Amino acid sequence: MPQDNIGTGLPASDIQHVGQWIMNGAKNASGVTPSRPDLEPLIQYYIAVNSTFNVEFSGENNRVDSVIYNSFYVPSGTTNFYMAVPVTDDITPLSEMLVNKLYLSTSVDDFSAAQIVQATYFDIPGQGPIWIANVSTTGITPGTIYYMRYGVNDGHHVNNTVFPEDASNAYYKSYWSFILQP
Repeated sequence: MPQDNIGTGLPASDIQHVGQWIMNGAKNASGVTPSRPDLEPLIQYYIAVNSTFNVEFSGENNRVDSVIYNSFYVPSGTTNFYMAVPVTDDITPLSEMLVNKLYLSTSVDDFSAAQIVQATYFDIPGQGPIWIANVSTTGITPGTIYYMRYGVNDGHHVNNTVFPEDASNAYYKSYWSFILQP
């Protein structure tokens, strides 16, 4: 840059002008200072564990046909389990998220009557920040597939970020599901 003198550096005065323009806010031709984009929060994955945090339910060996994207099993007699969901955001600290909810439905795409579980923020020493939803199995029908979605909002977007969503691939939807064993 510029193209007509490739291999030749800009004069020091031009470099100084560019530096000064940046230091003054890098305003566009209309005098507007650009703002940093604010991306939606990112829901990365989850881990489902028992109530004492010593048995993982969501591992590949505890899924239908031992296939990682199939529903995981919750053992019979389990009264509750935890869903730990790491969330990242480019600007908002995780502890300041306005919404962190797990939605449960027996329908893969209809969450209009979903059971909602509010997640709680924890900053685990040596592990980092995480949101954990305590899922009660009261009212969960054994042998039925329950689909899950996780919703977050960083306070900078009108709508909650939800994953998986209706348009997500089927394997994400089945990965985010469980079956309470009879």
